[in-house]
Amino acid sequence: MLFRKSSFLPFVFLFFLPESMCSQKETEKDWNAQRITWQGIIKHGTPIEIQNPYGDVRLRGTDQPQVDVIAHAQMKLSDKHTITFLSQMEHGVLKLIVSYAGKEEDTIKKNGKRRLDMAVVVPHGSPLMVRTHKGSIQAKGIKNDVDFYSERGNISSSHHGHAVIGTRQGKISASLRGVNWDKPTELYSVLGSIEVYLPRQTSLAIEATTSGKITTDYSIQIQRNPGEKEKFATMTLGEGKNRLVIKNSSGAIEILEGSWRVD
Repeated sequence: MLFRKSSFLPFVFLFFLPESMCSQKETEKDWNAQRITWQGIIKHGTPIEIQNPYGDVRLRGTDQPQVDVIAHAQMKLSDKHTITFLSQMEHGVLKLIVSYAGKEEDTIKKNGKRRLDMAVVVPHGSPLMVRTHKGSIQAKGIKNDVDFYSERGNISSSHHGHAVIGTRQGKISASLRGVNWDKPTELYSVLGSIEVYLPRQTSLAIEATTSGKITTDYSIQIQRNPGEKEKFATMTLGEGKNRLVIKNSSGAIEILEGSWRVD
């Protein structure tokens, strides 16, 4: 297995960088933006774990065994501590970790400006776990089982594979391109809305729970206990071979036919 830092910048990454990190005009004179790149070769099916409490994570898929990371870190020129990126193999898992040694109130977690936004190209077939705080998670064109969670950021994913996607405050938009799982796919939120797009030909048993609105392109059965705000909806598509569970405390749920595209 080979890991190496690199100054080579693949052209494809130019589409991923947040606009706020690409414009020098948006950075004050006493702030500095630093570019970080990393590449590594992994075996097929190697799990990848990404932890970034200090910014956004954008994911794209590839048939190649190489993981490519490009990140932009923003910090003050006078900072004693910096936001750092670390890559390591631990118990057969490739971990990509963003950390900060300074006071948390100085970072994005407390509305600070110190942050690190990263774009990652991941090999198809590698199970993915991604965690952010306020940062968004965006995945497109990946063929991986995913486990995504953001405390307060939005999550958008268009992928083939099993999924567990959750957030407390953010919005979830999921386009499930391949429906063939050996365990239930789960989408859950506390305050944010959830929208899910399904293939036109699919076999699903769907369960949806929320006290908010439920909108769907399919036939639906809704149950509600007297005196309770929460309602429970069920749908069966095709033979109902696979199971999709959607749980929302108070946000809206949309279950739609077709595909949704990440910008």
